[in-house]
Amino acid sequence: VETRLSALPENAGKAELLGRSRTLRSTIARKASPDEVAAQSRALASALLAAYPVPLAPTAPPDLARGAALYSQNCVSCH
Repeated sequence: VETRLSALPENAGKAELLGRSRTLRSTIARKASPDEVAAQSRALASALLAAYPVPLAPTAPPDLARGAALYSQNCVSCH
């Protein structure tokens, strides 16, 4: 996790994320309870989404008519 966080673009929240990941690594190394590890993991995931927001789900359901048109234009010749 730390390696991947280090590779992220600079951001105001990046240092906090790296600190949380080091804390999580330490928690795992000392064989803390699964509940504590899970709580820290969820907190790190939430902080990551706050610092680097990405959509977790589509904003609208797919347009089936558009999908059919795209399929007929791009896919039907092979499928």
